[in-house]
Amino acid sequence: MLFHLEILKSGSFSNLDPFIQKHGLVDSLKYELHQIRLRVFSYLKKRDVTLIEDEKKLLFVHGNSKNVTLSNYTNTETLFGNFNLVAINKQSQKVEFVKDFTNSFDSFYYQDKQRLIISNNPLWIKPALLTINYQSVAQYLLLTQGFFPDNYFFNEIHKINPGSIYVIKNGNSELTIKKPKIRESSFESFFDGFRTIVDNGIKNGHSIDLTGGYDSRLVTATALYLKKDVEFAVHGENDPEVKFVKKLARKINVPLKTIEINNKIDGALKNWDTYFFLSGGYYNLFETIKEGARSLKRSKFVSSKVGGSMGEVIRDTWYVDKLFRRNLLKTNPLWNILSKRLFNSNVAYNFCTKDFCQVLDTYKEESRVAITNEIETFTNYDSTQKYMRILFEKYTRGWNGTLYNFHNNIIELVAPYMDNQFYIQCLNVNAGFRNYSKGITNAINTFYPPFKKIPFIDGQACKPVKGANFFRYLFFNYKQEFSNRILKKTQKKDYRHSYWLENLLKMDDFNSRIYSENDIFNSIISKIQFEELIQKGLKNKLSGKEYVFLWKLISMKISLSFEKSIK
Repeated sequence: MLFHLEILKSGSFSNLDPFIQKHGLVDSLKYELHQIRLRVFSYLKKRDVTLIEDEKKLLFVHGNSKNVTLSNYTNTETLFGNFNLVAINKQSQKVEFVKDFTNSFDSFYYQDKQRLIISNNPLWIKPALLTINYQSVAQYLLLTQGFFPDNYFFNEIHKINPGSIYVIKNGNSELTIKKPKIRESSFESFFDGFRTIVDNGIKNGHSIDLTGGYDSRLVTATALYLKKDVEFAVHGENDPEVKFVKKLARKINVPLKTIEINNKIDGALKNWDTYFFLSGGYYNLFETIKEGARSLKRSKFVSSKVGGSMGEVIRDTWYVDKLFRRNLLKTNPLWNILSKRLFNSNVAYNFCTKDFCQVLDTYKEESRVAITNEIETFTNYDSTQKYMRILFEKYTRGWNGTLYNFHNNIIELVAPYMDNQFYIQCLNVNAGFRNYSKGITNAINTFYPPFKKIPFIDGQACKPVKGANFFRYLFFNYKQEFSNRILKKTQKKDYRHSYWLENLLKMDDFNSRIYSENDIFNSIISKIQFEELIQKGLKNKLSGKEYVFLWKLISMKISLSFEKSIK
């Protein structure tokens, strides 16, 4: 679901019809009142919009908040779900934009002398004249998988922070950012809280991802505890993980559907531009097409999916293994280990221009100084608490917002780990409640005891965790799951990067965008180096991280050359 809000100071509204027609969007909602226009667009005729209205006010809820009313929408600490809210006072024409704490949906704003635009797709708010934000580009290329940075690629388009309340009246705007209070935690509070969150979020008829890991297993166990009438699904092509999950499903006696996309890849590649547009243009194109194809196929048999894969970093804010905590306490300065989690390897330095490498250095140093100074404000925190708090604020927000935003544009996604209330719970930094054996595992087994005898899956080897692998999987390798479990499946058509790249380059529209002249892009990576990356990719001679870097560059170049004018 996409939304676009415009408030005019002068001039006329943007004409979005070309976008609607080109990308097959269904215009599901329009609202206009003098100088305010609110437009909501749905894809595949799915609607994830709630309107609450009386004679004085209209409240538009983009997301799945369950207990919002016309009077409590600014009290975000009390609200469940994942949402952006727009409240319009019909008499005063005051507009309030409210964002949840979890960053479930990325949102952006742009304003000039004529208008203010708030949208959850930055490709819709590109005016004709923009200036590049090289610091944002540096962050984008350094982040582990290329998730969206703190701001968009351009200085004039800004990302709205979680917890924001944006008030606009008579052409003037005022921004307030709320922070929820930290609550005391216990196993009982976690158990009760997560049960309520799942009960509010998951409806009968939803489809739940089952992978064998902690997060999907906890969602599954809770849904079974609540006796929800749901369907379970696993993504894959009968690989070791899928085989493991099939065994797991049989043991806990639940039906399982396998979502295979191997025979859908060619069709998905032909529709790359639609998937790219719906993603907002800021996630690497390989993942965009792959997840888009999966979600599109899944939408044929179910209206809503429930994800568990976004709980990792949020959950790790709460639970830390004792061995990992001991290692953190030995690390001085803390930045040594933080930087490895916040940033990718030095792939960017191997290919970017010398001038842009200096930008990378500057960004990393400014990040080090800013985070070091922020750590100093964390009084009475141990090293583990400091580490997790920074990781939560600097890494989790961008990761979860990007994934949720993209998936939701394809098919409704309910993620209990992204619930506003779960975020508030996870802010607790009490070191006494940071152990899996006391937290997640206990909750899973309490919700659904049959899980007790089923081992957890090793994210790298795609097999059950045994012995020391248990700790290795939990705290050191889940971030490598993408490169080692997915990127290395090179023998299968659905994951073979060279096949994807070769077929995309055969398409005129894609080829012309990739090889178009762009001075900004050339200042980041030279044409020679970019071509070298492409040729190595075609020959399947890139490492996993190099492939991620290439797909990020491709997405960024298309974004820079995307239609920049909304007339």
